[in-house]
Amino acid sequence: MHLMTYSQITLKKDSVKCLTNEQIKVVNNVFLDLDECEQEVKSLERIVSIQDTMLKSKVDLISLYKKQDEYNEELKYQLTASINTQIQRFNALESSIKRDAKQQKRKGIAIGTSLGIGLSLTLGLLIFQITK
Repeated sequence: MHLMTYSQITLKKDSVKCLTNEQIKVVNNVFLDLDECEQEVKSLERIVSIQDTMLKSKVDLISLYKKQDEYNEELKYQLTASINTQIQRFNALESSIKRDAKQQKRKGIAIGTSLGIGLSLTLGLLIFQITK
């Protein structure tokens, strides 16, 4: 909004206020400064809006990180429990295999001893019958 010059005002038959050229320049500069301030305010409002959006996104991201941490802790607990269960199963299986191996060894010794005694007796009887 700029002030009109004297000739423009008189054509419209309005009341006339006389200002010097210097005064008109000062007044016009005030309006120019006002326009600049309004533009700056709009720019600052856009910046604030963008920063607000960024802050909300950051808060949401922090919240997601916290949920992820909680989820990771739960998974860590479940994994530890699963590993412990697997270790217990492995130990039980290993004990069972060792026990079965001992039983097989005892059976092998018993069978071997029985066969040895049986063969020795048979051989002894055969020798006894041959020598008789």
